Amino acid sequence: MSRIPANDTPLVPSPEIVKAARALAELLPPEAAGVRLSLLDPASGSAAELPPAVIGMLRQFLEQLGTGRSVSIVPAEAELTPNEAADYLAVSRTFVLKLMDTGQIPFRRVGSHRRLRFCDLREYENSQRSRANAAMDEMARINQELGLYE
Repeated sequence: MSRIPANDTPLVPSPEIVKAARALAELLPPEAAGVRLSLLDPASGSAAELPPAVIGMLRQFLEQLGTGRSVSIVPAEAELTPNEAADYLAVSRTFVLKLMDTGQIPFRRVGSHRRLRFCDLREYENSQRSRANAAMDEMARINQELGLYE
């Protein structure tokens, strides 16, 4: 498994980058299906067509930069320490350790240290978001039944 590269610092956009990212994002359609985009090497004259999935990711990247947010690319299989996972989730290290101990987030041991995959952390985050959305939907349904929305 790979670790998050130490030099993988987030790109913190300057005002010039924000402006350029907004302009470039506008050039890319929201849906990449059916869109063809190629990169041209001026030296050799050769071109390479970008797959729709790459165009979509590029648009997401540019949209985030265009709002002034810092952006970092992390491989799905990258391994994080409990501290890095806690920073990502904006929770305490102790809370992450509890999630690992209870099996809510899988991990492996490297000597006496624990490592978890970024994709497992994202899966946990997405499941929590789904549970929260379902709970909000249920609360809205109950409020409607009680006539609190009238």
